[in-house]
Amino acid sequence: MTRPARPLRSIVAVALACMCAAVGRADLPGTIELAASGGRHVWWVVANDVAEPAPVDAAADAAREPAWLLMHHAVEEPAPTERLVMRLPQKPEAIAAEGDELVVVLPPAGAREHVVLSLRARRNAAVGHWYSEPRSGPEYLAPLEGSGSVAGLAMVDGAIYALLRPREAERPRSATVFRVLPAEGTGPRVWRDLPLPPLSRAADILLARSGSELVAFGEASDAPALFVLEGDAWRREALARADAESLAQERARARGVRAEPRADAREPIGLIEVGGRLAIVERVRAGDESPRIETALRRQGRLIPWASFGEPAAPWALGGFGDAAVLLTLDERRRASAAGLSPADAEPAEPVALSPPGFAAHAWVHLPIIGALSIALVLAAVVLGSDAFLAARAPQGDAGDGGGGEPSAPPARRSRPVGAPLGQRALAMAIDIAPGVLVAWLVYGGNPLLLVQFPSFVADLPAAEGAMVALGIGWALATLGDLFFGRSLGKRVLGLVIVDVRPGSDGDLAFRPATRWQRLVRGLASLVVLASPLVMLLAYLHPSGDGPAEMLSGSAVVDAGAIEPLAAGSDGSGSPDGGPG
Repeated sequence: MTRPARPLRSIVAVALACMCAAVGRADLPGTIELAASGGRHVWWVVANDVAEPAPVDAAADAAREPAWLLMHHAVEEPAPTERLVMRLPQKPEAIAAEGDELVVVLPPAGAREHVVLSLRARRNAAVGHWYSEPRSGPEYLAPLEGSGSVAGLAMVDGAIYALLRPREAERPRSATVFRVLPAEGTGPRVWRDLPLPPLSRAADILLARSGSELVAFGEASDAPALFVLEGDAWRREALARADAESLAQERARARGVRAEPRADAREPIGLIEVGGRLAIVERVRAGDESPRIETALRRQGRLIPWASFGEPAAPWALGGFGDAAVLLTLDERRRASAAGLSPADAEPAEPVALSPPGFAAHAWVHLPIIGALSIALVLAAVVLGSDAFLAARAPQGDAGDGGGGEPSAPPARRSRPVGAPLGQRALAMAIDIAPGVLVAWLVYGGNPLLLVQFPSFVADLPAAEGAMVALGIGWALATLGDLFFGRSLGKRVLGLVIVDVRPGSDGDLAFRPATRWQRLVRGLASLVVLASPLVMLLAYLHPSGDGPAEMLSGSAVVDAGAIEPLAAGSDGSGSPDGGPG
């Protein structure tokens, strides 16, 4: 029975060696094998759960769906979403990111060259969602020579640094190498060798970006050491740990308990950059307790304790995310959740589940609503506000019916002023909106021109909160001015008045002040016009130049000078400013 066990042990040993050699590396600490962050972006690779086992025939293998998915999340997204970037035919060996750029290294396929891909995340300003450039697919960079596996990958100022370690079966013949691919525009973009960091090759060597420098962290002379790359040479940095025992006592006093001295086993598992500062992430084990994750920020050569939290049971990764960090976790369905961790917090916030971008439609759901309201306003204006409809509602059977009750002919229309030009009315609207823009600028700051955005041209409504506040205040002031004072500030400055054009018993369509009810209906309808200024194009089709708000309310916005010649022919009632009516 002992002889068959030897081949079995050998098979298991070889399988474990292959598994260890196939494990991908990322620039983020955690149990998610492939994850990277840069600036305000985070990427990760997950297995495709819908992939079937390997088919038996070549035709089915060609049609088989790739088994790995590259995902992306950005802090500027309209909602907490995860985006499928691309499907990968094989599991990458390593990924690294800087800003909006991601580099993916695929294992060699038979040759001694690793395939290196590059892509960038771009945001569509129209709909607010992200896409990848180049549109045709990732860019192929110079292949990375070497049969070993990528044990470290980092990006600094566009340059790509790779640490290649020989696989188990190749160690007698190959050695660990360190290479760099210079940034674009700095000369020939080909890989060249650099000296290895003076760290123990028996332990992991962690590479990371710190500001504009590449740092390497590992073991040197049985002690943790940090080296900074300067040109082609490495410089050792001072690295002193703050008094962990004093920190534990301080935290215990804050909780009202007494902390007993204990020896913790610390295992550095990664480096991250947070707001331009380097942070070291460690796994800490104390006795039989569950492991904890502790982070420390590097400040003036010392490690200042930052956060401490229990290690998630689910696959996780911790990475820089702008001026803070993000804790990414995956559930059993490979769906991601993100929890923020600011430098002022001792533990991450509550996680937020990331959903596909299609479920973030609430950011632009106002567009179909505005479209429906615009169509309804135009239809109501054409049907209820047309001259034919108004003439049909003209009083009949009054004077001139001969006493027989027969309706007489509709009274003859008198001349009426044509509506003010759209340019003049647009300038009046700009004056009315100006106070709202000023108030919003004092509250939100930034570029004042960005506060003049109409909702129909804004895809991400929550991102344009300041503009919506500015337009809301401007519309409210203009409507209140029209309602209680006859005309708003902008109309008064430009000499515009609101008049009634509904036919009366004498057939006069021209010179009567608009009633307060008419001004109220016009103000409510103008809210739709303000949300979608395109409906004002209806004024070009109207013979008198009336917009949909005027057609619906039976009023007209005219130049005060245009009604003076008509005043002599009217009955003299009312005033150009329009009273309460």
